[in-house]
Amino acid sequence: MNEENDGEKRLLVVFIAAVAVGATVALVFIFQFFGDAVRERSDLYISARTDYPGLLDSLRPRTDHHWAFDRYAGRLELERSFKPGHYVLEPGMNVVEIARMLKLGMQTPVRVTLNYARTRAFSLRGWPASSMPILRS
Repeated sequence: MNEENDGEKRLLVVFIAAVAVGATVALVFIFQFFGDAVRERSDLYISARTDYPGLLDSLRPRTDHHWAFDRYAGRLELERSFKPGHYVLEPGMNVVEIARMLKLGMQTPVRVTLNYARTRAFSLRGWPASSMPILRS
């Protein structure tokens, strides 16, 4: 009977350790993707002749979390679809915001929310912005 207790205790310890390791890994991933990647304000100029390695060479000294940026940029296929232009990197921007900004060609960061997507869909249909209906969820 004592051996059964020891087995249950070991199983409990292994379970607690696995949960702790899993939570730590999840927090590291969240911090890498959504943590502050830009420490100070800077301007980023991307010319029409810039290739993807040139973009990375210009971006890397201004940002942190390079591993997370590479993964997210690969997911967005940023290598084939980044837009040239003048971008402003603001302190506190994260990897997701930077990659979306480069993909969409928005010179100022825009947080894409559900409400923004709904209103943007209406404005693309030709509705004047002043007469767009307010959508409630």
